[in-house]
Amino acid sequence: MIAQNHQPSAIWQERFTVVRLTTLIWISGLILRTFVAEPSHIPTGSMAPNRLGLHQNWVCSNCKFPFTLGVKTDGGYSTVACPNCAVRLPLDSIIIDRTEGDRVWVDKATLALVQPKRWQEVVFFSPDAPLIPHLKRVAGMPGESVWIDKGDIFIDGNRIVKNDDDRKALSVLVYDQRYPSVDALRYPRWQFLNIDSKQTTGWAISENQSELVYKSLTREAQTEQAWDWANYRHICPDRGEYGPVRDFLAYEGIHSGGQNEVGDFWFEAELDLNGSRNLAFRISTQELEIVLEMNLGQDLLNPAGVVKINGETVNLDWHKTLEKNLLKPSSHEVSWVDHQLEYRIDGVLVFEPFIKEINDSKSPPSSFRDSPIGIGLMGSQGKIRNFRLFRDIYITNRLANEPVIGFGVREPVRLPPDGYFLLGDNSGFSLDSRFWKHGPVVPRSAIIGSPIGKGR
Repeated sequence: MIAQNHQPSAIWQERFTVVRLTTLIWISGLILRTFVAEPSHIPTGSMAPNRLGLHQNWVCSNCKFPFTLGVKTDGGYSTVACPNCAVRLPLDSIIIDRTEGDRVWVDKATLALVQPKRWQEVVFFSPDAPLIPHLKRVAGMPGESVWIDKGDIFIDGNRIVKNDDDRKALSVLVYDQRYPSVDALRYPRWQFLNIDSKQTTGWAISENQSELVYKSLTREAQTEQAWDWANYRHICPDRGEYGPVRDFLAYEGIHSGGQNEVGDFWFEAELDLNGSRNLAFRISTQELEIVLEMNLGQDLLNPAGVVKINGETVNLDWHKTLEKNLLKPSSHEVSWVDHQLEYRIDGVLVFEPFIKEINDSKSPPSSFRDSPIGIGLMGSQGKIRNFRLFRDIYITNRLANEPVIGFGVREPVRLPPDGYFLLGDNSGFSLDSRFWKHGPVVPRSAIIGSPIGKGR
């Protein structure tokens, strides 16, 4: 009888424990979403290609390069061009799937304690839609004067120079040698040129198109002071012809964007310099030509050289203790972004970053207008593998196909002590501080948090 009297009490105690635990979990989840973190969907492509809205994943049938195409709000699609080999693809070509926008977790706690940094991604409420979360990057900080000119941001009259991490986070891949096209002879990507017109070039392309091979033709040629150049030639995917690098983005199809010539880019490649004692790089934009020439030295450990910008030699602080054995294959990265020159071997800076504002009107030779990058060797043999070319973000002064000039273009925008200037990565298709009807300023109180994890 005693056991029977206590049985209902034990059952109710169990139920009470379950209810209390469920309530605690619900309250904890509510607190977590309100003050710490919550999931969020990206509805549009304004942050492409780093964060994607509704899109389709494609693989080019010509070069097997994977890329994404944004799905338009009206359900239609633009004509598709592969950003790597520039071939036109029918809409029923090799579509892998249709994918909802990227899903991110929003960290609400960190920015409650610290201020956002420049180029950091933030989630916020915009002046035009104060109830809908948006995702953009911080470009202008409180109290600053923000001006946009020729694709770059100027703060208080000075061009902003991105650090290495921000430069790479905002980069767009233009060409990847690891994806050679089936019809490579349609538009050859490389033009070989020996500056001594009496000699035939020693460069050749491997049978599978995956690497460039250099070998001097004669023993006498090894001692002659003649650079043998492999010049990359760029194809504009939206135009289907050779030309300078432009702000084309495959995500938007071929009938949108791609109107602005980009002068900020960088490349990386794996070089096998076995037997070559001299190495050179060339970068050509619409306003300058940079030539970097190096004598690799007898031990190939500490290269030293000279840099010329528009024919004028500049003094650089070359690191004397690099100690990179260039007899072995090594990764080389050369960057000209935000008017700053950087060169790295296996991730290590070869000389201190050099900033140069161009004040003269001299332009590079017209023969290099469709060849932004050149790699030269002087010696017996060498190879180039895994060449990849990237461009920097180009901040447009208007939305694609729209006549309205954005804030910060005709004149600088002065931000208040608690205001920010925010931009989307997909510059020509992003409603942001340039184009909101209610003004360019996002107050600190409207910033919710930052996405957890990096973009693509």
